[in-house]
Amino acid sequence: MRFRDLFMQNLIHGTSVDYQSGNIVAFYLNGSYKGLMVLNERLNEDFLYSNYGLDEEDIDMVSINSNGYQLENGSMDVFNELLEELNNDPTSEDYYERINRLMDLNEYTEYMIFEQFIGNTDWPANNTKIWRHKNNGRFSWLVYDTDFGFGLYEGWGPNYTNVNLDMIDFCMGKGEASNWGNANTKTY
Repeated sequence: MRFRDLFMQNLIHGTSVDYQSGNIVAFYLNGSYKGLMVLNERLNEDFLYSNYGLDEEDIDMVSINSNGYQLENGSMDVFNELLEELNNDPTSEDYYERINRLMDLNEYTEYMIFEQFIGNTDWPANNTKIWRHKNNGRFSWLVYDTDFGFGLYEGWGPNYTNVNLDMIDFCMGKGEASNWGNANTKTY
């Protein structure tokens, strides 16, 4: 199970979606070999500084988990504006233009395809982080904690090994496949 997350995250390499880089490293304790482990980048403001040169005061970052929306850094103002826009009538003429002003729709599409392709059932109402540059930046998604993808072994509950699971229904919180991963904050 140790390498699942690293393997799946590397599948998104080459897209516009951010993910944790990592390496498999040998682990020694007091000179004694203890095995292999994965050394990953942390997904916080340091990640954005290292990859984009952005300081902590330059970004808004929000995490989404089973407790709802939580501010990681910056302000929730633009995120709340995005939520308001998402709740407007999607058939209005300029709906997608207004949404794309606040979030990168192309990047979001790649992100959604990836998470649904791997069948990550510990998501979207969990293990989701988004960020934006405060200077008119649009929200982008960060991929992390994907080890429930590709059918995590039985024993973790229903929904994890079923090849017939409809991931679109799962993301919308529909049907019987329901858990913390799609409970409170569903995909729109």
